[in-house]
Amino acid sequence: MPVSDDARVGVVGAGPVGLYAAFRLVAAGHRVVVWERGVVGGNVDAWGHVTLFSALALNLPKDARGALEQGLGAAAPPRALPGDDAFLTGAEFRSSVLLALAAWLRATGRCEVLEHAEVLGLARATLLKKEGIAATGDGSRSDAPFRAVVRKDGAEAWATCAAVVDCSGTYAAATAQRSGAGGLA
Repeated sequence: MPVSDDARVGVVGAGPVGLYAAFRLVAAGHRVVVWERGVVGGNVDAWGHVTLFSALALNLPKDARGALEQGLGAAAPPRALPGDDAFLTGAEFRSSVLLALAAWLRATGRCEVLEHAEVLGLARATLLKKEGIAATGDGSRSDAPFRAVVRKDGAEAWATCAAVVDCSGTYAAATAQRSGAGGLA
């Protein structure tokens, strides 16, 4: 079943970078959908007992911190966060910051944060691979929306977005072992 919303922005990944990208997009007035293959902050939680290498001030920008401390209604109540100089574990960062930020994003009514939603493919809609790659300045490719194939709850669906931000991370056990030169198998 196709889902068309050409004006929204898609964000791939609901880790620290993906959630902050979604936060800034929402703050700028965009509608956003975040697709996360696992759960919000799941990779951070996987090394939950390890203390982060940098203080909270370097892992949580001031504008996002302010939004979490202020809250946004019952769905995202005000949070008392650790100090800027706190060194949290991965599990603490996920529970104190990432889950709260995902709840805040949802509470805006401008952002969907979808867990267990894996992006299987992504391309410009209506263009074949050889189309829209003309001389410099040809805007036909940049004007076409993105089309994503997303698997959620065992079902595949199409989603359309004006832009996509890839915050999927750089390490995945499934691909790390088979990556070759330039990251290609």
